Amino acid sequence: MLKKPSATKWHRKTAPVAKPGEPLTRMEIKILDWCSKGDTKARTGRRLGISESYVKYFFERIYIKLRVRTQGHAIGNGFRRIRHLRLRGCASGAP
Repeated sequence: MLKKPSATKWHRKTAPVAKPGEPLTRMEIKILDWCSKGDTKARTGRRLGISESYVKYFFERIYIKLRVRTQGHAIGNGFRRIRHLRLRGCASGAP
């Protein structure tokens, strides 16, 4: 008997693939912000009304976009990039 794939696995297969250097979305920025304040992925998900596995999925995309491998590097590089873009006049964090 075949196992029914979980919703998360199905979503990952159909979701658009992140590309290195792409701008972060507002949701990705919110996730980085809450996790930088010490929240766990589960608590961040509850705050934003999404599941912990969806937060993990967003982190996978963030890692690709920022070309990093750890959550700590993602938080540091993400906010450095956002600050740089705001200095250039891009208020949303996207170029």
